[in-house]
Amino acid sequence: MILQCGSLVTLCFRIIHVRPQRVCIPGMCTKWGSSAWLSSFASENTRALYEKVLDLFWEWVESRYSPPRGVEPYAWLRDHRDEVKPGSDDPLHCERIVAAWYVSLGSMDLAESSAATYRAVLSATFERLLPRHAGVLRLPLEPSDGVS
Repeated sequence: MILQCGSLVTLCFRIIHVRPQRVCIPGMCTKWGSSAWLSSFASENTRALYEKVLDLFWEWVESRYSPPRGVEPYAWLRDHRDEVKPGSDDPLHCERIVAAWYVSLGSMDLAESSAATYRAVLSATFERLLPRHAGVLRLPLEPSDGVS
């Protein structure tokens, strides 16, 4: 499947092998399309970093859990986070998943500064999933076992 994004000046082509849920918004091909917050970054480098981190996180989640197939990840995370907020049956469900991902960064070939950046990106994303920063993760940016 080939998606085409672009403006009058440039076109962006990506070949999609296994992820048909990608959506296209002007200037950026991304599966994180419903994130107005992500697309609002002035810096293309910042958007690219956030998308890279979110893609890594989503691939890790899909390999261990069973989010519905064909969903737009940002919208699904937002809806899911709203379901597991304080007062729900398992209010720290997302925190446990994110904490495990933080630890998994230690098995990647990342500098500590990059791992810290990845943790901060994911934390900032969750914080903004819900109105009034209600999606904020209730865990530290550093893994408790000291593994980056």
